[in-house]
Amino acid sequence: MGARGPSAVSLCVRTTGNFICGLARQWICYHDSQAIVIKNTDGVKIGYVPRADNLIFSRLMDAGKLLFGRISYKEMMGKWLKIDIKIYLHES
Repeated sequence: MGARGPSAVSLCVRTTGNFICGLARQWICYHDSQAIVIKNTDGVKIGYVPRADNLIFSRLMDAGKLLFGRISYKEMMGKWLKIDIKIYLHES
């Protein structure tokens, strides 16, 4: 399998008190063909958009739209860090 379409990745930057996260399609994912990776400010993968929520977002990204996420909440849950993000469409 190879890449199937445009690669939409936004840079992650820290703004006033909020983190803006980069979103990128993960083309080769055997568990979820619509997978979207969430990256931190260093470009390191911190998680995925949940499968239940990624269908429309992945189709927008496949059509060349640039999406980004803003961390709205985070909480330690045992050994795991739960991160809630809000996803936005960047229009220019």
